[in-house]
Amino acid sequence: MAEQPKRTRRTLIWNKEDVSRIFNSLQEPGPAFRLLRTPCSSYAYQQYDAVRRPDGALAGLSTFVGYSANEAKFLSLAMMNLEDAEIGAELTLTWGETDGGSRKPQVERHRQTEVRVTVAPASYAEAVRKMKYAAVASATRAGRPPSPGLIRGGPLPLRRRRRRRPRATWSSIDIKDLKAPVFACRKYCARAVPASPRQKVEFQMRFETDVQGAADHGAYTGALKTLLGGYSVELTAADKRSVDLALDILPKGTEVFVAALPNSKVADVVATAARLRRAGLTPVPHIVARNITDQRALRSLLAQFAAEADIDRCLAIGGDRDRPAGEYSSSLQLLQTGLMHQFGIREIFIACYPEGHPKIADECLKDTRSRKLAIAARDGLKVTLLSQFCFDANPIVRFAETIRQESVTAPYRVGVAGPTNRALLLKFALICGVGNSVRLLKGHGDLAAKTLSGETPEALLTEVADAAAANPALGISGIHFFTFGSLAKSVQWAEQYGR
Repeated sequence: MAEQPKRTRRTLIWNKEDVSRIFNSLQEPGPAFRLLRTPCSSYAYQQYDAVRRPDGALAGLSTFVGYSANEAKFLSLAMMNLEDAEIGAELTLTWGETDGGSRKPQVERHRQTEVRVTVAPASYAEAVRKMKYAAVASATRAGRPPSPGLIRGGPLPLRRRRRRRPRATWSSIDIKDLKAPVFACRKYCARAVPASPRQKVEFQMRFETDVQGAADHGAYTGALKTLLGGYSVELTAADKRSVDLALDILPKGTEVFVAALPNSKVADVVATAARLRRAGLTPVPHIVARNITDQRALRSLLAQFAAEADIDRCLAIGGDRDRPAGEYSSSLQLLQTGLMHQFGIREIFIACYPEGHPKIADECLKDTRSRKLAIAARDGLKVTLLSQFCFDANPIVRFAETIRQESVTAPYRVGVAGPTNRALLLKFALICGVGNSVRLLKGHGDLAAKTLSGETPEALLTEVADAAAANPALGISGIHFFTFGSLAKSVQWAEQYGR
């Protein structure tokens, strides 16, 4: 068993033209293709249909095909080889038996045919995947190990095993930790184990109070939902776990920034961007000046992104190397080459620093920003300003006011540190020059506890959202999550408060 190929579960989306062809065959002379039955009947046996790569090699087995009214598609579950299970991959399924059918009386005489299928996550429904990751987050916060089925993409554990039922107290559960609709929370409460009648009463009182408080809380206002409606996330090519997770849980079209660290290989960054594109996401690679040796290397990098990932936007930054790898030391120099639009780039993101840069003076940042905007206008590039993350809303809003007074009209996307490890967050905060925000946390214990314990503070984003709603001229266009290896937590939070 250990030597056999590793497999994983996936959903296969059947090509609608091939499905129509199967049904149309019922009205043609001679044996039709095997019937697709709707609704599905669960018999004591299951069919296993071969799924093959374009070269004909076996990629996996498909079973339990049926029509989903919610998704308006024919779908089937499949057991796929890991190397063939990439989301968005297009494969071929063999539908029907050889030699005209089977000896089983339940199987009608038919013809065999090929059906084009597209690999998708399992579970396929986005709402179900959100519930799973919310359940994992809830279990983690409550100090319980999440169900292995959730981690591997299995079904939700609707029932607990009585013999291994965990002991929990009512006072240890908080509705804000559950991150689920009220009706789901009530079901959860009904299954929890009360420590005593008194604690049950106390919890019920807190439950009703928290539900009302959540309804009134600024995080549920339309302003924050609007701001989170088009959020983006950031990850690294080396973080394979986050990349795989992004393919499964991010809504289609989400912008995913792919950071290029000093030790990152160009091939890995390009391959990651290509995977994201094939999965229906929008990759936004970092083009890092200090990582590029010369103009020839820049041309080669842009050409690879264009050919393999169809990149039409990027983040141009200077980079963190103390010594540049070649002749470029700033993103301004990259833009001055004029190569971006030649290779299909239509939009660039420019980094900005509401609390200042640890190594660059404010006047220099202002002058450089003006020159970048002028070059982008010359080359016909759309520009979005992307801020470094902060823990305080005041510098974020002040920076927006400042750039608008300078007649800068480019949209302004606010960077936020997603939920992550406390030590890692502090480390990056000091490196990135957000010391003022860190000092602010010292005077606000509740905010510090939430921010540094791995929760994105609703208060921060609500304040930013309220400012943006009150003054649309600020041009605050959305939120960008720096995930620091904790993509699932950031996405779960954004989907909870932004949908």
